[in-house]
Amino acid sequence: MRISRDVSTEAAAITASAPAARLNAALGAVWRRLIEPVLVLMGQGLQSAASFLVGILLARFASIAALGDYTLGMSVWFLTASLAETLIATPFTYAVVARASSRQQQAVFQAALAATVGLAVVSGVIVGVAGLVSPALAPLFPALPVAMTLALARELIRRRHYAHAEPGRALKSDIITIVTQFAIMAWVIRQGRLDAEATFWAVGCGCGLAVGVGLFELRSPVHLSLRTFLLHCRRFSSFGRWLAMGGICQILSLQSFSWFLYLTSDTSTTGAFSACVAISSLPNPFLVGMTNYARPALIRVYRADGWRGLATRTMQLAGVFVVPVCVFVVAAILFGGKALGLLYGQGLLWAQGSLVWTSVALLAIAGGAPIQLALLAINKPLAVLYLHVGELAATYLIGLPLVIAIGLYGAAIGYFAAAAAGFAVLLWFFLRERRRRTEAGAT
Repeated sequence: MRISRDVSTEAAAITASAPAARLNAALGAVWRRLIEPVLVLMGQGLQSAASFLVGILLARFASIAALGDYTLGMSVWFLTASLAETLIATPFTYAVVARASSRQQQAVFQAALAATVGLAVVSGVIVGVAGLVSPALAPLFPALPVAMTLALARELIRRRHYAHAEPGRALKSDIITIVTQFAIMAWVIRQGRLDAEATFWAVGCGCGLAVGVGLFELRSPVHLSLRTFLLHCRRFSSFGRWLAMGGICQILSLQSFSWFLYLTSDTSTTGAFSACVAISSLPNPFLVGMTNYARPALIRVYRADGWRGLATRTMQLAGVFVVPVCVFVVAAILFGGKALGLLYGQGLLWAQGSLVWTSVALLAIAGGAPIQLALLAINKPLAVLYLHVGELAATYLIGLPLVIAIGLYGAAIGYFAAAAAGFAVLLWFFLRERRRRTEAGAT
């Protein structure tokens, strides 16, 4: 009897604690939903602030021409990063979200990391060869390839943290990178030797330390054989090949303006354009952070609620993306010239008109971001290819003639035209998909 009473008492206690456990679980879920996007935005904000500050330091403690050299090097970096993002990181994210087994997730991550490093090494070799014939790239070898390889590896580790809903770890990686990078840059400035090459070495050291810490935290048995590696690479390329082609078109579109100005003018004009783009990109931490948060969220919405739920959520996110950017554009129109003079020197006040155009271009980018994520969630990567083909066509058909005719101001107008063309393509794809599914009675 006594044993029976004890069992009954324990059962009653468990039953009584069940509502409290459910309440705690619900509060924990709400807290995670609130804190996760905040941590994501903080991490992206730190990265973008660091990139912005690098440009200011180069302009202030080296020269606008040094900023132009750094910009040309970053154009190669962005092309490689785009390939890594589209061929590896994006397919990796969707693959991890789709797999429940920890062992499978580890194998996918190890394959993606090996592929990322391999891609960066190949790109580094190409940079070295190009440096033999290009005076713009020759001084940046081997600092640029080393920094690029370590940065891409770090970015994949960050992407892994986001896929596993661990934004705190990603934020720690950002802090390690930035603190190390600027400690080295401060020492170089003190020595009076700051230039584009030294900056890339500083970035590489910061990323390398973050990669070491990240791999130590994620250490696990190797689940990757050559056969498994090749299998995952084939899956990555199958998913990402259209994205990769689109990414190449995007980078050629955005980065071509720097090379147009370099070839038709000099690195100082290239640096001025970089300063305008840097200021107009100040909302990027918000946009990229929201993209990192919205990408897996839209996938889950589509799985749970189908097309109608996805379309509704996409329109809601469009407002979240665009409204803050509208506020920024108004501020850029009113105070952009003062910002250029304050940050980069009074010699750049003449570029205020160009800054207005590069800022307005951000409206098209912000409006298209959630639409692009929605199209990827329903496995329509071809839309992204057409998006960037449209941008590239506008760059060369509109931007290049304008650069030849009116220089920096023409580059800024062409930059806006490319962004507007991309948004128009995305909107057309989305409306066509909505009409098709509505006619088919999809839910």
